[in-house]
Amino acid sequence: MVTGCAAFHACGSALCEVIRDKNLDEAEKITEEDIISYLGKIPKAKAHCACLAKKTLEKAIKKYKERN
Repeated sequence: MVTGCAAFHACGSALCEVIRDKNLDEAEKITEEDIISYLGKIPKAKAHCACLAKKTLEKAIKKYKERN
């Protein structure tokens, strides 16, 4: 089950596309602006969704590094 608003789903999907074919160092450099830019734009009231997607990526990379 997935929860969250449409903007968060869009940002999560955009993040997946933005990091595709990137190595770990490149993925760490992805910014919220990169996510929004990939989408074209999102309402200012939903810009925090890109922040949430970026924070999720940061946590995933941290866990990966801890395990490897």
